[in-house]
Amino acid sequence: MTAAELPRPQGPWIDSPFFERELVERGLTGERAERARRFREEGFLLLDGFFAEALLDRVVAEMTPLFDPSVDDGPRSRRRVLDGFRESAAIRELAADPRLRALLAELYGREPFPFQTLNFQYGSEQRAHQDQAFFDSYPSGYMCGVWVALEEITPDNGPLFYYPGSHRLRPPTYDDLALGYRNPVSPRGFDYDAARLPHERYLAALLEATGYRRVEMSAPRGTVLVWAAGLAHGGSPIRRAGATRRSQVTHYFFRGTSFVTPIYSNPFAGDLYLRRVVDAGSGEVVPNRYYDLEIAGVAENGLYQLLWELDADGGDRLRAVPHSQIVDLSKLERSLSYRIGRALTAPARLLRRG
Repeated sequence: MTAAELPRPQGPWIDSPFFERELVERGLTGERAERARRFREEGFLLLDGFFAEALLDRVVAEMTPLFDPSVDDGPRSRRRVLDGFRESAAIRELAADPRLRALLAELYGREPFPFQTLNFQYGSEQRAHQDQAFFDSYPSGYMCGVWVALEEITPDNGPLFYYPGSHRLRPPTYDDLALGYRNPVSPRGFDYDAARLPHERYLAALLEATGYRRVEMSAPRGTVLVWAAGLAHGGSPIRRAGATRRSQVTHYFFRGTSFVTPIYSNPFAGDLYLRRVVDAGSGEVVPNRYYDLEIAGVAENGLYQLLWELDADGGDRLRAVPHSQIVDLSKLERSLSYRIGRALTAPARLLRRG
């Protein structure tokens, strides 16, 4: 069988076991080939001077009024602003930069789009984590992050840290670590946030046991860090009280995939937490897909089960059924009137089967 006849793994081509062959087939040589090798091996790229100072100034000016000094932490607080692209043209422009999207398309082999922005006034001081536990795709691996320093980053203002090469560690889910699950038809709840601390402690112990090196990143203003979804990273402590660490993080998905939150999913039970995502650049809703099939029914982020159907022409179709509908059906089936109705119609159903 020739190389052209071989089936291709459906994940990002940079993760392919045939990486060197892919380099040749894609015509990547010189600096572009070395860049792809570094990203494959280390899980990140550093870019200097990528954005003009004028754009960085506009981002800072437009993000500043969006912080809420009365709230200590949260999506809109004194520390960070979630999805500021909805209000700020500068945040949106930085996130949707065509040169950056072209770079990501070259590394991943699919068309990227920004779906989430986070603007920080102060360092996050967040423990080491892997984004892939919270944002992933099917096929897996089509998610990445880009961090931009909007001011100089020093050891005093809570610099970013990361573990080169740690993207090779598969992010464990809550189910992998037996930290619990949620039965959507039961009144018994499950506290996902309570399971997050032992999940992060496990990752910290794993990084130590496997010998990955922690790198703390001091950097001049304008530095760009591109990282693979599995790269373990976080925020160092702020050593000088009140020191700001203005930055923007943009998360990207890639078209032609499904958008999943693995940590909230339980594939064994058929439960998938699917995301309804919008291209932050165009405002367009980007559909979840499996092969060339659009998955209908994902109206909001949440737990779904997938149902196979046939369309009017007999073609394959996938529909996502929200768990709220499953809960309603379960309640109906447990009701006395439903059971009586089933009992009364049982003889007719038996005759039809006969």
